[in-house]
Amino acid sequence: MAIIPSNEYPGQTNAPNAAYPQGSARDVSVPGAGDGTPWRATLVNDLFGFLQGLLADAGITPSGTPDTATDSQYVEAVNTLITDAINALNLAQQITDGAETVFDDKVAAPDAALASLIDQRAGSVFDAEVAAPDASLVALIDSRVNDLDLSGYDQYYDGTSQSLTDYPVGSIVAVANEGSTVPGRNSTVNIFLNDNASEFTDSSSSGGSALSGTWRARGGYGGNNAQDFFLAQRVA
Repeated sequence: MAIIPSNEYPGQTNAPNAAYPQGSARDVSVPGAGDGTPWRATLVNDLFGFLQGLLADAGITPSGTPDTATDSQYVEAVNTLITDAINALNLAQQITDGAETVFDDKVAAPDAALASLIDQRAGSVFDAEVAAPDASLVALIDSRVNDLDLSGYDQYYDGTSQSLTDYPVGSIVAVANEGSTVPGRNSTVNIFLNDNASEFTDSSSSGGSALSGTWRARGGYGGNNAQDFFLAQRVA
C-alpha cells in the first residue's frame, strides 16, 4: 500500500503529471498560507514503510545507526533483492530449458505452455516462497506427464495376453532351460514362448515365437532335468 499525495493533501501538493503521477510536494506560496505540503505522520510513515519494507524483504535487521553513502543498509537491501531476482531468473531459465526436453528426448517438441508456466512460477517456487500449492502448475505438469512417451524406460506389463512377445524393458520372466546347463549369470539369452501357453523356454524347438529385445540370464536352478529353470530380464 502507498499513499496518494494529491488525495492525501488536496490543495497542498502540485497536480499529478508525467514526472509525478500521484502529485508532488510544494512549498508554501507565502508564510502562513497553509498551501505547502505538510510534514505529517502519513507522509513520514509512507517513507518509513518503503525503507523498512526493503530491509524486511532482504532479510536485513537495521543496525540502529544512520546510513551513510559508504555504509548503507538500504543500498545493501536493494542489491540483495536484485541479486535474488537475477538468481531466480537464472533458475527459471534452467527449469525452462529442462522443460523443453522433459525426460531426455521423450517429448518430440518443446512444450511451450509448460515451459512458460514453470518460468512464471519459478521466481516463487521452492521452500516457503509459495504460500499455497500452485494448482495450475501442478495440473499442467500432471497432464504432460500422462502424455509422455515412456517407451524405452523400465516399466511392467499388466495385461493378460499369453501370446505377448514384446515385454517392457525391465520385465523379468521364469524360463524353462532346454540346454545342457543353466545359462551363466548375466549372459545374453534368447527367449521363446512355449506352445503350452504357460512357459517360456530358451529353445526355438518348442514352436513358439521369440520374445522381442535383448534378454540376460539372472540366475537359475538345476543341472539338466525337466525342472531346470532360470530367470531372464529384458535389458533393451
